Order: sequence, then structure tokens, then C-alpha cells
Amino acid sequence: MLGVWTWAIRSALHNKACDFSRGLFTDLLKQYRDFGMIGLHRDVLPELLAQRLLLSRNKLPALEPLCDSRYARCDGQYVLLPAVARQWERVRNCLAWNQTQLVDREAESDPVEVCLARRYSVITGSAGSGKTAMLKRLADRIRARGWTVAATAMTGKAASLLGPEGQTLHRYLGFGPGGFQRAKKPDRVVIVDEASMLTLSVLEALMRAAPDAHLVFAGDRKQLPPVQGIAVFDELCRKLPTIDLDRRSEATVVRQRCPLGPTRRIACRTEQDVVVTLSRWVSRMLPEGSGWQVLAPVYDGPLGIVTLNRHLQTWCNPHGEWLTANFRRGDRVIVEENRYEGIARPVFNGQTGRVMDGTDDGCLLVEFDCGSIVAVPPSILRLAYCLSIHKAQGSRYRHVLVVWPARQFPHLERDPSLHRVATTRATEETLVLAA
Repeated sequence: MLGVWTWAIRSALHNKACDFSRGLFTDLLKQYRDFGMIGLHRDVLPELLAQRLLLSRNKLPALEPLCDSRYARCDGQYVLLPAVARQWERVRNCLAWNQTQLVDREAESDPVEVCLARRYSVITGSAGSGKTAMLKRLADRIRARGWTVAATAMTGKAASLLGPEGQTLHRYLGFGPGGFQRAKKPDRVVIVDEASMLTLSVLEALMRAAPDAHLVFAGDRKQLPPVQGIAVFDELCRKLPTIDLDRRSEATVVRQRCPLGPTRRIACRTEQDVVVTLSRWVSRMLPEGSGWQVLAPVYDGPLGIVTLNRHLQTWCNPHGEWLTANFRRGDRVIVEENRYEGIARPVFNGQTGRVMDGTDDGCLLVEFDCGSIVAVPPSILRLAYCLSIHKAQGSRYRHVLVVWPARQFPHLERDPSLHRVATTRATEETLVLAA
């Protein structure tokens, strides 16, 4: 009888472990799907799951039964969620069909003509290579032809850099609680900046909403999750005509106007050393006005964005009048979510500005970098003296200081895309404080 109970307990524990592994397996695929990954390579799944479970790979339950079941689909050596696999098949068919329906009239000497000669095209290049300048020139040329063009971006900050008609892609597609609207868009051309942040669901929604439009995707191919898998933007670069500004002669001219400053790295022994060095750096930067920015990769911890912003608020704006529990008059702030309703003018996730005053209804008057002044609920604002590296993608500053908590988060050292974004934001100098 004892043997029967032992067998039953072991079976139950085994089934529970399998259910737990299955849940982590699908959660992992969902997480990287939201990062812009279509699927993950079979070889990296065990390592990623082992890191989650704090186990060695040889102690993991068998994953092969999960890789081609109702929980996942296989595409060659890659594993995809079933819904993602169906989306990816539709997108691939759409890309292949549209590319073969157009006349081959590419003009290699004119990047604008290259974009308009195909239904889908890609502009890629590193920070400072002139992607935004080319997109503006492309939009002007299209409008000069009498065509309609929608200038969109994956973030509000990047959308604001495209000019007064710029908008987030989610807003263009009518994203709301029920998902994306299904109404067809009349524009002849749709531009998508910061396309390295594209997810498959957004790409499919765009293709469905603008089936007859020219779609131009722009981004930095190297700003991708450092995981072996199928990334949306990477696949677009592989399958579509691509203008690489890093390899074109005219990109050199643009980069001369958008230089990249050198990077210095200082190893600090303690977290307090980081704070002291940061305070000294900020005291030198204050006369520069708004030409500097502090960045960090994480929000929590003694060297996280939340704590650093409290320090920086004290150093940079010690005499500003408190308007709410968290914000003073004169504080730098960033919008944390898109807001279209119940506000005089839409504001976008990633827009930055400065607090001017409070209002009677509890909002804050914010003067944004684009010059507009909008009353914004404080619930969608965060201090912006220190930004996340993700939020800084697409922005440029004269001086940048990056706080890098390497000992607390050692996995950050293995993330080359995060390093790349952090150290390509400054035009004069980047200082990295590692602790």
C-alpha cells in the first residue's frame, strides 16, 4: 500500500512539474513575442527555461513534446505560438505576393525612388545615420506628387520628431480596448519609424488596414533582443529591398551633422560612489541646460530609475514649488502612456517636457519639447531626469551618463543591443558608471 502511495505522489509531482514547465514555456514565447520576436530557436529554449527555474539544463523536463503540440508550432528550427504561426504565415504570403506584383523600376541612385518602386521597403542604419532626415525628405517628395502619406512611429517621442503630422502607429490603426480597428486606410504611403520595435500583431494589423499602400519601415537592425530567434524587423530586412544608410555615401554627409561622441567607462566600487560621481557630473551639466540626460536599464533598486530620479530632482530642482506629491514646478517629466480622450490635445508615450504649473482640476501644465503646452493628469507622468534606455531609443543628447548596475544585474552585461542603444545617444560624450 505504501508503494502505491509513493507512486501516486511521484506521478502527481511529475505532472505538476510538467504543467509548470508548460506554463513557463508558453509564457516565455509570449514574452518574447511582445518584444518583437516571432519565435525562438529550439536550442535556446532549454537555457532560457533553466534560467527561469534556476535549474541546470539536464534537470529540465523534456521539451520536445511541447515544441510541436497544441501549445506551440515548429517553423524549421524555430518554435512559435500557434496564433503567432498563423499570423506569420499570413504576413509572409502578403509580403511575397505584393513584391511580385510591382514593376521593377528601382532607381539605385535615389533612395526615395527605391522606396516607392516597391510595395514594401526598409531603411536601416545606426544612430546618427540620418534615418529621420530621410523619412522627412521622403514624406515631402511624396506630398509633392499629390499623394497622401501617413508618418507614424512606434513611440510618441519618435512620432514627434517626424513633424506636426507625426503620430504613433497604434493611434493610426485606431488601437483601443477592443484591439485594432478594421477600417481601411486611404493613404498611398505609410512610414513606420523605430520599426525595430514592431511586433507581429501590429505588422499584420497595418497590412490589413493599408493593403494597397506603400509601406516604408525604418529602424536600426542592431537594436534587437539579444536572443536567437526570429525578430520581426530582422525578417523584414532579410525579405525586403533595404537601404542601409551605413553603407551609402550620402549617409556620411548626414552623420557629420549627427556625430557620435566617445564613450568613457568608470568602474565604481560601491553604489554610493556612483551617486557621488553622478552628483558631480550633474553639477557640471546644469549650466548646459537641457543638453544632457541620465539613462539606466532598470527601474528598481538603489541604482534604478525611480531612486535616481529622486536624487536628481533634489539636485536639479531643489527650490521648485511642490504641485503634487511627486512633482515640482520646473521638473522634467515624460508621458508614460498615450492619451487621446479627456485632454485638450493628444499626448504620446515617450514625449518629454517640463512642468510649468498646476490646474484647478489636479492636472499639470506641461510644456513639451515640441513647444505645445498641455494640461496632463499626473498619473500618466514620470520624472524624466533619468530615463530608461528603452525610452531613450530614437533620441539624441549632447551629453549622456549611463548608470550600469552590473553587479546587481549581471545579465545586462550579456545584452549587446542594450549597450548599443545606451552608448549611441550622445553627440559629444557618453559616460558609463558601472557598479
